[in-house]
Amino acid sequence: VQPAPDHALAALRVVVRASQGVPPTEPMIELSVGHERIDATIDSLFEHAAISGSVFSLLTGTYGTGKTHLLMHLSARALADRRPVFRLSLERLDSDLGNPQRHLRRLLEQALLPLPGVPGPLDRLVAWTRSRAQLDRLVATLEQVAAEDSDAASAAHKVITMARKVRRWGAALEAYLGALDLATRPGNSGYRQDAYNRLLLWLALLERLDGCAGPVVVIDEAESLYQGGKSRAERRTALRSLSFYCGGALPGACVVMAVTPEALTRLRDEASELLADVAAQRTVLPWEDATMLQHRLTTLRPIEAPALTPGQRAVLADRVRLVHQRARGPVDDPGWDAHVEGLLARQTSPREVVRRVVDRLERRWWLGDAGG
Repeated sequence: VQPAPDHALAALRVVVRASQGVPPTEPMIELSVGHERIDATIDSLFEHAAISGSVFSLLTGTYGTGKTHLLMHLSARALADRRPVFRLSLERLDSDLGNPQRHLRRLLEQALLPLPGVPGPLDRLVAWTRSRAQLDRLVATLEQVAAEDSDAASAAHKVITMARKVRRWGAALEAYLGALDLATRPGNSGYRQDAYNRLLLWLALLERLDGCAGPVVVIDEAESLYQGGKSRAERRTALRSLSFYCGGALPGACVVMAVTPEALTRLRDEASELLADVAAQRTVLPWEDATMLQHRLTTLRPIEAPALTPGQRAVLADRVRLVHQRARGPVDDPGWDAHVEGLLARQTSPREVVRRVVDRLERRWWLGDAGG
């Protein structure tokens, strides 16, 4: 049995997540409809990130208007610009959001790199540590970083010291950079600092070993901060981590947070008090810049994601069908045109268009209505 090609597996992952009503975690440019709305803005963000060191922007639009699809286009543009893409989704506000030591591994697992095959950081980690030549190159780079006066130097020095105490250097480096050991650690400042250090070291290694530019960090579904009965304490803890990602600590980064207008209004209303609490905590770290995040949240003019036109929603439906065909093969659907017309007549949101199209095609596929 031949394994499924990578493009089919990627399409299948999109189909499965769409059927669950959640956005895809990897960019699929075919689903980026209306992306010309933000192309000029993306150019400006990348230019400012290269000049000023870090930029932050807000993308707003009502629920289901296509913010995630625009973020997918941003991710595709980032990869074309040799920028790694890190995704921190708030679609499920798990207990690890405010604890970087717990979500660092997830951040690495979901990240995409601008390299052939679009691997993730953990894929590169295996390549760096399983070959003697690559391992020597990794160690030499770590020693260079450790000798510099940079934010990543302490992590580089720490991992080299750890590796020298064991026989299998590759395994030690893979374990440290893979961050599995942090996943169960408590949220005290020492472990948070360790997680931030390792992420900064990752960025330094990707730049030196793979020629990557500054990262794009996508923070999606931020309205989840105000859904599902989340407490103010949980939001305060989440904002502590966001103060790191959105406050300017990541060198050369372009950070974009997607949020509904209603959630942004509520966040701005309580940001001053919550972030003041964060800033006053004795265990807050210098990189967790609550003051900068508060300033950015309250003063930035967000990028608005206007609703797609009926014609654009029809194009989106056809593109979803093509992605489904890539995953499952052709599906015979004589009533397709009428189904799309019904979606347009009901002014269905882009997210709901994707879900209903996938549900329809999946149902017909499971019932055996595959085309010849």
